[in-house]
Amino acid sequence: MPFNFGNASIRVTGVGPWSVQWEYLETNRDVARRVLADLEDRRVLFYSHGREDPEYCRRSAAEIRQLMKRELSTVEQGDDMDRALRAIRNAAREFIDQAGPESERFLSDMDAFWKALEDMRIAMAPYIRGMATAYEVLIDHVLDENLPPFELRRTGS
Repeated sequence: MPFNFGNASIRVTGVGPWSVQWEYLETNRDVARRVLADLEDRRVLFYSHGREDPEYCRRSAAEIRQLMKRELSTVEQGDDMDRALRAIRNAAREFIDQAGPESERFLSDMDAFWKALEDMRIAMAPYIRGMATAYEVLIDHVLDENLPPFELRRTGS
């Protein structure tokens, strides 16, 4: 069972008659810092004035998907960080699925590529910004400016 002491979290791994062994656990803030630092370097999330390459973007999305998969094993299942990592992973997976092997669908239909790319960015943006806000992690201003704006939608009449 983990114990929290301020910003640190520890798990007792052993208790002896005269000693206690423990390990430090990563916090969600640690995970958020690592994930956001990696995403800041993903050109697939940046607008390049129409110069994005479908295959390069597919590979970049695959790398994002693998990053999220690795990080999911470091967070508590079902918490906000878990949901954010899964949503980002799912958006990357959807983009990859739409691309087809070696981006063959996108290479033959650039309109489908641009739509899928925008859909992926729109799906990821609120989770990236939410992670940065919730865990007080600064993200590069260039990434923040390139993420699609988050729009609140009204429900009802």
